[in-house]
Amino acid sequence: MEIVRKLRSLPGHSFWPDDVSLVGSGDIAPTKILTSGQVTDTYLLALAKAHGGQLATFDRKLSAAAVTRGNSALQLITTSRS
Repeated sequence: MEIVRKLRSLPGHSFWPDDVSLVGSGDIAPTKILTSGQVTDTYLLALAKAHGGQLATFDRKLSAAAVTRGNSALQLITTSRS
């Protein structure tokens, strides 16, 4: 937990409460979630968007279309293999 304490003390850190729902949200299109593996990624993208943040990920299979204007909150991390 020491690493969490250090990260929380960094300038610019803010806590995002778990306040987005995958069910009944007008910002999430369930038909665009293509696999069970995309559920968590979609939730995290919706959470980032709801709080004006960015989801940084290596995951190219994430369906940004599952979240309204999801691309605006998505930052794909590239590597030398990408």
